[in-house]
Order: sequence, then C-alpha cells, then structure tokens
Amino acid sequence: MNNVLSDRQLKRLAEHKYSAECVSILDPYFQVFWRWLVEQLPLSLAPNTITVSGLAINAPWWAFVLNAVGLFVYQSLDAVDGKQARRTNSASPLGELVDHGCDSVSIVCMVLSTNIAVQLGTEPWWMFFISFMATFIFYCAHWQAYVSGTLRFGKIDVTEIQLAGIIIFFMSAIFGGKVWSSQGTSVLSPLFPIAFMLYLAYLTARTSSTSIFQKHTCLFVMAFGLACSKITIKLVCYVLFDQIRFNFALGNEICNYFNISYFRITPRPPVKPIEKDH
Repeated sequence: MNNVLSDRQLKRLAEHKYSAECVSILDPYFQVFWRWLVEQLPLSLAPNTITVSGLAINAPWWAFVLNAVGLFVYQSLDAVDGKQARRTNSASPLGELVDHGCDSVSIVCMVLSTNIAVQLGTEPWWMFFISFMATFIFYCAHWQAYVSGTLRFGKIDVTEIQLAGIIIFFMSAIFGGKVWSSQGTSVLSPLFPIAFMLYLAYLTARTSSTSIFQKHTCLFVMAFGLACSKITIKLVCYVLFDQIRFNFALGNEICNYFNISYFRITPRPPVKPIEKDH
C-alpha cells in the first residue's frame, strides 16, 4: 500500500501545535463539568479511545431520548479527550486528527437526526440544503484554522448548537414530532436555511483574521467544490471502503512516525498541569 503522507507532510505534522480560541457563552459552565469528568477517567484510558467511543454512542438511535443522551455523552467525551491527553502527557497530532475526524462524521449524524426530529423529512430539499450547509460551515471553520493556525470558536458555536440539538430531541420525545409541524409541513423549514446562512456569514466575518474568503473567494469556493466532487462521483459502498482504508493507513503512518499507539498510552515524562481546553 502506498504511503498516504509524504516525508515532508509528516515533518510538518510533527511541528504542528494545536491552537484554539473560544468565547462561547456556555463553555465556561461546561468546563467545570468536563474538568470533573476527566478526573473520573483512569490514566490508562487512551484519549483516542474516548473520542471514538463518543462517536459510536452518538450514532442516531431509534428514540429521541436516546438521541439526546447520545449527543450529550458525545459532547462530554469530545470535550475531555484533549484534557485526558494533557493529563497523561500523551497529546499528539494523531489525537487531533482523530478528534476532528470523528467530529466530521458526527456532524452528519447529528444534523440528519435533528432534521428527522423536527420532521423536515417532509421537506427533502430543505433537509438536503441544511445537511450540506452544516458540512460547509464545518469545512469553513477548519479551512480558517488551516490558514491562520488557530481554531476559533465564537459566542454561539459548537457547545450551544449541540445543546440546542439535545433540547430539540427531548421536545420531540415529550411532545411528539408533530410539535414541529403544521398541516404536515415543518414550521421550521423556512427558518433553518436563514439561520444557517446568517451563521455562515457571521462565522466568516468573525473568524477569518486574514480575510481569506473576501480576498481569495475563487480559491475558497474551488477548494470546497473539488472536495465535494471527490465524494459525490463515487458509489456509497466504495466511498465507505475507501474511507476506512484511508483512515487505517493514515493512522498507521502517524503512529509509526511518532512511535505511539492508536488506543494505548505510551509512557512519557512527568505530566504537565491541565490547561483549559474546548
């Protein structure tokens, strides 16, 4: 099997340092819970195991209550994996890759299940638009992080959106899915696209320190368009196989380069104090 990463890319990966800024409204309150939660985990538990476990639990379940619980558990595990990495001094670029890779899968599950909860299945074009807008926003945030070197979170960001999803699931469980409907049409169908468009505009204006979207619009759109084209021209079964193969090869290359294990903690020097993490 050919290598996924070149020597130059692996060297740049070794030089990478995770950087994030967050002014989220709810994060300071959740940080208290997340710091307590990470202290309950054994030091032998690998951060990547926490990340992947959260993704598995967050898969859409048949009941809205379980969806809400699954999303809360995923949110919590996704928040403490980085803390566990620093707590055990096992932080690595592989951990960040696994974290954001699982996030990219989870966002599809979360948005799709939320669409189902509010009965947007009766509006397939709106559901299509919202699902791909969510992916686009996720892409924008990481493109901005790639350009500027820092992943920035706004006042209304991931934590607030996840909490809104949990509330939606509980409301659908308590009052039934029809609470969101009016004569068979979702009352939220015209609101979701507007909200996503406004949020995208805010995200771009707020986080792009180099004005990448305004100064290089064509490059920005082309990069996203080409990424989407690669996905849409392949059959679903082939894409799934290719994704698993790619992830396995990529993970092995990074593990071998850094001499670390995917789901085991390699002994390191003394642990540094826990720092605040999103």
